[in-house]
Formats: sequence, structure tokens, C-alpha cells
Amino acid sequence: MRIVVAALAVWMVVLGATLAGAETVELKSGEKLEGAILEQDDQKTVLQHLVLGRIEIPASEIKQPEEKPVQPGLFGTSFLRGWNKAVSAGLGGSTGKSHEFSLNADLNLNRETERHRMQYVARFKRARSEGTTSENALDTRYIHDFLFPPSSWFPFATAAYRLDSQQDWLHRLSAQTGVGYEFVKNDEWEVIGRVGGGVSQTLSDERAKSCTVITPPPPTNEICDKQGSDPTRTEPNALLALQLLWNYAEGQSLSGATLYLPDLADAPDYRSESRAEWKIAIGVIEGLGFKVGTSFIYDTHEAGSNKRDHLYYANLVYDF
Repeated sequence: MRIVVAALAVWMVVLGATLAGAETVELKSGEKLEGAILEQDDQKTVLQHLVLGRIEIPASEIKQPEEKPVQPGLFGTSFLRGWNKAVSAGLGGSTGKSHEFSLNADLNLNRETERHRMQYVARFKRARSEGTTSENALDTRYIHDFLFPPSSWFPFATAAYRLDSQQDWLHRLSAQTGVGYEFVKNDEWEVIGRVGGGVSQTLSDERAKSCTVITPPPPTNEICDKQGSDPTRTEPNALLALQLLWNYAEGQSLSGATLYLPDLADAPDYRSESRAEWKIAIGVIEGLGFKVGTSFIYDTHEAGSNKRDHLYYANLVYDF
């Protein structure tokens, strides 16, 4: 586990050193200068250019970014006003706990002000096999970053809930807090890392409480076939996370995120979650788009094939 943690830490440091200076200052003349911003105030911006060296640019020569319109609330109300909202739904397939096609949907909400950055995501998956529902899974996560510009450092807090009918437990609650760092944050690139810790609590399915783990499991008791080492458990854990967004063209983006949660009370057990998506605007209707993606969850606490869950999907997206 120490090797994995060290490798992730080195990766984040190297990535930050490589990309942290990739700031772009656009002048009113249309010229763009790239480098590391050393100083910035109402009068001037001091830029360390890779070729020209230290440059002091008067604020009057810098093109100011256009103010983005405030997102309206839902159904003409003030509810979620100012939030970017997106819903998507589509078909997918999974391997690990099951090998079947499924329906999936998700909701993404995010908002950023001068002092706060808020992100909420909810994902739902439902799979059927031979006419019966074989899986219901719901994942929700909320992240709140407390910003202190112009510093790239910030404290954060996050909370998550997961319902999974395929595990020996039915519900899992978790909360973590720590510090984060914006390696890059501009209109094209966003690379953010977080380090911290917290606790996760699984709540057992009522059927599993009276189930004794037997190897091999009896064929007449399905819940025993899914039983892990401890269906109800509390895990103090550390947190390492990295999220990336690349808006490489208008209406097109690549994004990815990885989350690593080592169990501090039961090393070397851990849980990891990774996701990658490609999204493109269709253009027929404003806000309509298409995305394909994949996610992978691995949990060493679970038994057998329940340790891993690999999902791939193709969804229609609507941003509003």
C-alpha cells in the first residue's frame, strides 16, 4: 500500500510541476502570452514567460474575460439558480458482479463562486437478467471546496452515499475532509488534486444478519453467495483523489477522475474508483450532447467477483 500511495503522490507532484505554469494571458491586441503568473493585482500582471523571461503587463492591456450568463433556476423558479445542470441516460454493460446490459442515468450539478466550488453527482444503474431485476445501484457524492483566491490551496469536505443490491451490505455512507490544490484551472484545462481522510460505514442488508458464511456457500441461500468478511463495518480511511478536465475543442471534452481510499484500520485493504468520459455536443438542439465512458470500482473488502465492478456506457446528455 505504501508503494501505491508514494507512486500516486509522486505522480501528482510531477503533474503539478509540469502543468502549473500553463497560464495564458490574452492581450486586447489578440496576442496570447503563456507562462507562470508571478504577481497579479488591479494595476498589473507579472508573467514569467518561457522565452521572454519576466514580463510586466499593465492591466489596461489585458483582455478581460466575458462574464458568463447566470444559469436560470428550474421551471422558472429560483431553485438551483446559478448552477450548471446536466442529466444523461443510456445503455451500458458491466463485468465483475454481473455480465449483462443495463440502463443507467446520472445527474450532475456544479457551481463555482469566488469563495466556493460545489459539485454534486448522482448515478443510477439498473440491470435485468432473464426477466428479473438483477441489480439496483445508486451512487451520490457531494464535494464542497472552500476557495481563497489567489491561493491554489483550498480545504474541502465531501460526503457520499451508495446503495448496492449486489453486495452483502445494502447501504454505505462516507465522509472525508482535507486539503486540495489546483494544479491548473483555466478555460481549457482543469487539474485538481485532493488529500485527506475520513470514515466509511456500511449498513447490512437485514437478510445478511442471520447468514453464516460457508465455503462453498449453500446454493439455496443467494445472500450467502455474496457475503463478504463483514457486512456491517466502519472503515477509517485516507483519501487521495485527482480529477482532470480537458476542453480540447468547442463543445468537446475529455474528463477523468480517480479516488483511492486505503483502510487505515485494516491495511492493506482499500477501495478505488476511477472514471473516464468523452463528451461531444450534437448541435441539433442547444444543450444536447452525447458521451461515452467507463468506470471501474475495486474493493478488497468484498468477496469473489464482488471485489470489482467495471461499467461501460453510452448516454445522451442534456445541459441546462
